[in-house]
Amino acid sequence: MGLRKLLLFGVVLLTVFWSCSDLGDPLQVPEIEVSPSTLNFNSIPIGDTTEVTLQISNNGTLELILDSLRITGIDSADFYITNKIADGTEIVPKGDLDITIQFIPSSQDDKTAVLNIFSNDPNNSSLIVSFTVGDVQPQPISYSTQIQPIFSANCTGCHGGLGGLVLTSYTNLMAGGNSGAVVLANNGSGSLIIQKLRGEDIPAMPYNDSYPLESSLIDSVEIWINEGAQNN
Repeated sequence: MGLRKLLLFGVVLLTVFWSCSDLGDPLQVPEIEVSPSTLNFNSIPIGDTTEVTLQISNNGTLELILDSLRITGIDSADFYITNKIADGTEIVPKGDLDITIQFIPSSQDDKTAVLNIFSNDPNNSSLIVSFTVGDVQPQPISYSTQIQPIFSANCTGCHGGLGGLVLTSYTNLMAGGNSGAVVLANNGSGSLIIQKLRGEDIPAMPYNDSYPLESSLIDSVEIWINEGAQNN
């Protein structure tokens, strides 16, 4: 009889323990989830900007506290958290928070960085989100600031109308001359102006004391054409 009373007392005690609001629910915990688990940034030129958004969710039953968000790694200076997320920010159960990461490449080197998320999740208090970056391209060559000055300094003395080819502006250049188009967008080596500048087509240009142009200047014109011969 004493054993039965003891067992009954134990059952009653457990019932009171689980139902008593003052004791709380010992199973209530926050549960962090991050999506996506890796951030992929598009290939962009140096100095341009791209952004990717990730979502931090709380799948638990207790408030998730974000102790801190920190970007670390060799190239961490090229990445920025655009949201103002204060340390200690809370996410309610079944709630979520969007975080936007901005990428502004400062060089063409491979990029290495991660986002560290520290929280009160007892099972995942330190979580890492890796960054992957496509090829970082050099800034496109500008016609107005890099190409036209080459023509103005070396070519317009003759090509202000000679042979129908005028090199005083983008519009005139793209109009070509008596021999037709001199620029084939995306095809530098096949463009007549490059063939003339490199002496591959006679007579070579410039037909003055500037010949031959420095190879770096010719390379710039050819790269500009290969980039699409933009009016930029």
